[in-house]
Amino acid sequence: MTATDAGVALPLDDPAALTSQVTDSADVLDDTAAQSAVEELSQQTGVDLYVVYVDDFGGLESEEWVIETGSLTGLGETDAMLAVAVGDREFWFEPPASLTTAEGQAIREAVVDELGQDDWDGAVTAAATTTAQVVASEGGTGGAPAPAPAGGSSGLGGLLVLGVVAALGIALLVAVVRRSSRRRADAQGAAAAAPAPTG
Repeated sequence: MTATDAGVALPLDDPAALTSQVTDSADVLDDTAAQSAVEELSQQTGVDLYVVYVDDFGGLESEEWVIETGSLTGLGETDAMLAVAVGDREFWFEPPASLTTAEGQAIREAVVDELGQDDWDGAVTAAATTTAQVVASEGGTGGAPAPAPAGGSSGLGGLLVLGVVAALGIALLVAVVRRSSRRRADAQGAAAAAPAPTG
């Protein structure tokens, strides 16, 4: 008789602070291969990938489980996490904060391809290599300039452009005022020089 048959619930993998970048309580990983993948990613990009394989997420949604675990572990903006619930066949990948939603989704799709074949080690490699590719295309984590707001400019270059535009606007306004004053003065002079009407 199993523990489940006896009515005793199996232990759940609740969120907890991680003590290693590779945690495999489901016992499905080649720890050496997984460790090599996360170390190579860290050396190439500075991103620390935390890999967690458990039996289930303790009744939580996969994303919620990762967020709570990341918070308890103290993960930062350049950290990432791949969590897989082997028994429930669920997972979540949380990318570094510098990546966009679309980039994070691209990494998840690479992971799904491997998990769909029950290639647990392949999923770790896919997460690490795809993250490295995406980060490399972004120019590294934390080093890329913030994108400019749509339809505008940002930073020192934008301020210089605005300053030139403002200066040109002021010069144009002054020219218009001077031309208007000159025309008014010319009209007044012409009126003064005209002979008085006789009658």
